[in-house]
Amino acid sequence: MRGSNWLGWLGAVGVMLLSVFLITFFTNFSPVKAPQMGDIPTQNANKLINELSFVSRQFPNDPSLPPNIQEYGVPGFQDFWFTNENKTPVIFGLDRKNCTCSSVEVFLVQADWLKNPEAKSLAGGKEPTAADLSKASGNPVLVKLESSIQSTALENSDGVKISVPAGGIGWVRLRFKNDKMGPINLFANFWLDQVDSGVFNRLDIRNDVAPMFVATPGEARVGLLSKQKPVGTSTVIAFSGTRKKLNLVAESKVKKSASEIIQVSPPVKLTPAELADVAGRMKVTATVGYRFEVRATLPSEGDTQTEFGPFLRPFRIQCLDLPENDPMRSVGFNVSGAIESDVRVLGANPEGIVDINNFPWDAGKKARIRIETSNPEVKLEIDNARTAPFLKIRQVGEPEKLRGGGSAYDYEIEVPSRKMRGAFPREETDPAIRDSALYIRSVGSNNKLIRVPVMGRADE
Repeated sequence: MRGSNWLGWLGAVGVMLLSVFLITFFTNFSPVKAPQMGDIPTQNANKLINELSFVSRQFPNDPSLPPNIQEYGVPGFQDFWFTNENKTPVIFGLDRKNCTCSSVEVFLVQADWLKNPEAKSLAGGKEPTAADLSKASGNPVLVKLESSIQSTALENSDGVKISVPAGGIGWVRLRFKNDKMGPINLFANFWLDQVDSGVFNRLDIRNDVAPMFVATPGEARVGLLSKQKPVGTSTVIAFSGTRKKLNLVAESKVKKSASEIIQVSPPVKLTPAELADVAGRMKVTATVGYRFEVRATLPSEGDTQTEFGPFLRPFRIQCLDLPENDPMRSVGFNVSGAIESDVRVLGANPEGIVDINNFPWDAGKKARIRIETSNPEVKLEIDNARTAPFLKIRQVGEPEKLRGGGSAYDYEIEVPSRKMRGAFPREETDPAIRDSALYIRSVGSNNKLIRVPVMGRADE
């Protein structure tokens, strides 16, 4: 009796050990690989998750290509065509997108539309594929198709699902507002089958948002005008990377005087070679460009009220295609130079500008300059009517007689406390802030103006 119990106990232990061995063996040597950390699941429960086949998931589709040029303030979009090449439907929805400036729509093409003659005309007489249709963007046949489809908007918070039947064709439209300048990378991520499947399709766009047109250089320098060099010229180029045609005109930002010395010619369209040269030198995309010739002419001795010394004229190029209240309608540039004379300004920088630097706006700032004339017959007076209203100027003492004839006048320039905020000169609707200068009048047989530009910054 005892012997049979002992043998039964040994048999039970042996069965248990064999069971443990078999379980361990099949666990470690099973041909089915266990999921590893970092693997992207391709199955959900017991079924394979189908994906969509996109013609391209990024635009531009070659990373070496430059980004897609977009015009600031003009909304745009990019279409991504797809096909469901599986034998069962594909279900997807929006997981997330990286910018509130973008939105997502989905369009599904009716299966019977692919068989009609209009559709086949896009693919040489056969039923078009997604690749064929992606190449036909803007074709009237596609425009007509789009108008017949009710698109579905997707947001990652609304839980909307799209079901693409087996063999189905459609496109995802990623819209963008273009409300920020510069390069911007946009993407939209889509879940497949269900929200938590862990399987995604992602679409990417590389955009570069640019102004409608640019004028360069920002300052056209015509040099020193003298009897030996009575004419100075320069060139301003206006170009666009988003338009193929612009209706442009150049005009002065300030009221012209009767003796205006600056003339800007009407625009001349650049040749393809000239446009390519501009694009290459500036490393930009340029689809159209125009040349403006700037000409400055030395005033004759008989002209009155003509400035001499350094001068600066603010101009703007306007696009007449846009309404007057459109901020993209105009781009500014300056014309600068100097007129040789028997008057010189001391206390200015080499460009003839008095720089009073930064100062607290509630404290104000003062500076001193001296203006000398070698002509003993010339007397100088302050022209308060032309001087910028935020500048106060007063003569200090009596003129000093110079050795060899002529006189020197000392002036104090002041920006009074709380009269100016920010940098000056600057682009403003107020001509005085754009001009930012004081004017001295020479009194004699030929009255002329000395313009002394002033720059600085009043910090709060």
